Amino acid sequence: MSPEVAHAVAASAADLTDPSGQLDIVWHGGEPLTLGLRKFEELLAPFEELRHAGWIQHSVQTNATLIDDEWCDLLARYQFSVGVSIDGPAALNARRVDLRGRPAFDRIARGIRRLRDHGIRFSLIAVVGIEGIEQPESLLDFLATLGPHTIGLNVEELEGVNDQRCGITQAQAERFWQGVLDWRRAHGEGPALRELERLTDYLYLARSGQRAAGSAKSGADTASIRFRQRRWMETWC
Repeated sequence: MSPEVAHAVAASAADLTDPSGQLDIVWHGGEPLTLGLRKFEELLAPFEELRHAGWIQHSVQTNATLIDDEWCDLLARYQFSVGVSIDGPAALNARRVDLRGRPAFDRIARGIRRLRDHGIRFSLIAVVGIEGIEQPESLLDFLATLGPHTIGLNVEELEGVNDQRCGITQAQAERFWQGVLDWRRAHGEGPALRELERLTDYLYLARSGQRAAGSAKSGADTASIRFRQRRWMETWC
């Protein structure tokens, strides 16, 4: 992205801002931090007036491999909401490698430690593949030890550019989500689980007769609740 594009996006963001809430500017796609500190800060500059007015919030999704003290200073200074991509312990994270094919796990863990050392809150997003679909409890145990405020779980599926068969059956997915629910019941004080938070919101709207309004208000969230675990809905509703 060029500075000119950043200025154009900031101008569009100004037209989209709503005094009743913040607009989330998400830096995502590939690894945003490969831009380098100076370039990244140049792209942030056009948004500063909006940020200081409280109209926007910056978010970044990163694999954390490049996070050091300087990056932490920038993230804190611009009040970033930080999401880290990690699929679990080293064995489950093996598909995350650098351009040379080297495992990224140790560098991800180091970046997470830096965030914690600087007191920066972060969420985790884990892609759950065939390797981890049968072990939701141990996966969540590990992710919780990293100290996130929220954990998101993306079960691998045929969607978009991911057009290769992932090998996960519906029965496996149902067992996985049941395991996630069991883990939540046993760890009430643990980090928030994104999918359960969304499901709770959905069920609240459905029970209160606000399903249509809720869909209009947060269509992306509602559309993402495609669990295919209808037994959950039948049990909870």
